[in-house]
Amino acid sequence: MSSFSTLGLRPELVQALIALKFDTPTAIQAAGIPPALTGRDLVLQAETGSGKTFAYALPLLQPLEGRVKTARGLVIVPTRELAVQVTAEINRIAQGQEVRAIAIYGGKDIEEQLVALREGAAVIVGTPGRLRDIFSRGVLSLTRVRTVVLDEADELLDRGFAKDLEVLLEAVPAERQIMLASATMPLAVERLVNRWMKDPERIAVNQGAPATGISHYWVQAHPRHKLIKLVHVLVNQSPDQAIVFVARREDTEAVARHLRREGFSADWIHGEMAQLHRQEVMEKFRNHSISILVATDLASRGLDVPGVSHVINYDVPMNPEIYVHRVGRTGRAGETGIAITLVGTDERFSFSKIRAGFPVKELKGKVDKPPMPGRNPGSAKPTATDKQLGAARAPANGKPTDTESKPERRPTRGARFEQAFPAAKGKKASPKNFPEKQIPAKKERPQKGSSHHDLPEGWVIDDSPEMPEKKSKPVKKDSRPPRTLPKTGPGLDWNEDRPGDKRRARKPGPPR
Repeated sequence: MSSFSTLGLRPELVQALIALKFDTPTAIQAAGIPPALTGRDLVLQAETGSGKTFAYALPLLQPLEGRVKTARGLVIVPTRELAVQVTAEINRIAQGQEVRAIAIYGGKDIEEQLVALREGAAVIVGTPGRLRDIFSRGVLSLTRVRTVVLDEADELLDRGFAKDLEVLLEAVPAERQIMLASATMPLAVERLVNRWMKDPERIAVNQGAPATGISHYWVQAHPRHKLIKLVHVLVNQSPDQAIVFVARREDTEAVARHLRREGFSADWIHGEMAQLHRQEVMEKFRNHSISILVATDLASRGLDVPGVSHVINYDVPMNPEIYVHRVGRTGRAGETGIAITLVGTDERFSFSKIRAGFPVKELKGKVDKPPMPGRNPGSAKPTATDKQLGAARAPANGKPTDTESKPERRPTRGARFEQAFPAAKGKKASPKNFPEKQIPAKKERPQKGSSHHDLPEGWVIDDSPEMPEKKSKPVKKDSRPPRTLPKTGPGLDWNEDRPGDKRRARKPGPPR
């Protein structure tokens, strides 16, 4: 088994890796670092969580010795979170040296980033849109850049950064080294390689597949009952930390709030949130202040959060490439993880493509177990309160006692009938078996001309004259004979002359 010292790295970098407790390189690092040190263009394709960041970061830092204030390395990433993470990793390796990396991304005050650029940095890590904006202002100089890294290249093109990449790549010198890292290699990435890279060396390790330590499962769920099924899965699995991926931004908040009502410690993140808020949520998730993160595919690209034991696909990914990136958030750096996909009846076709390429098994277990009340926030395991509540609800012998209060049942229709007519109990429904109904006597209407004092209470004399009845006029009978339709058959037409019809029949014209 090789070590970093045998790959040709500087002793300072090897000592920094040992201090970070990185003794043995991964497969992509052992295969990619030696050719990258020679200056050749390199295409790195490996599973998510395999260590591609160190595979290009160590060759990037190899020639940078002493205090360097001008940009010598440019790392382009698709998301802000990935820019912050890559910058932190490079600064960890370069700790103790005079090499500094800074992050340039949108959603943050641009003036602070301009000040950091003027102070000087050897490595610039950023998103394409903000890098192009600062470059157009004349603050960012790329004339001395010797190494360009395109991390998560497939996502860069999927997000529509092709024009920004073209502007930045044309601004760097012709004699430069380009390293491209991606978990998948679609056709758009191949076109990018053929246009900008010179005879690249391709290194592929388990390309297009998630980490080998991930167990894949699926659960059938009706679209209307997915939230209930999600709670059941979380209660049954009891994850230490989990990421729940949804397809739409508006679903992130709805799912996270539902999990909060069920007693879980959850929060959400998506691309339309303010950058400061996104950083706060990710910091809480890394510090284990929250146990469940509901996110869009924004969090599926390159984020390395240690301790994620479960990845749950609330919505089925559109293609296997997205599935690879999602489930790659667990089982990183040789660890094990579990990926569970909730498959709705309307998502079977999309899931069939994933099932054809990955060993996905149906989750067998008590997934229909309802959530227990009294659960501690952030924990899916039942607590002692649940047992106390269960003991209080059910007696020791399992039978209800006489002292327990039972809800009163409404009497049936027959019982209500017998209560109303006790004499008819057990007899047939005949008029002689029922008591006569006591009908109050009808009040007689007083005669006209009587005194108002003689009227019963509530009566008023109507002295208005009576209106004569209107006699209806007799209806005249129609003496004309009834009209009959002509008989149908050959030679007869519906518009032939009929008796009493003064209209002239039209003869059918020639066919059109």
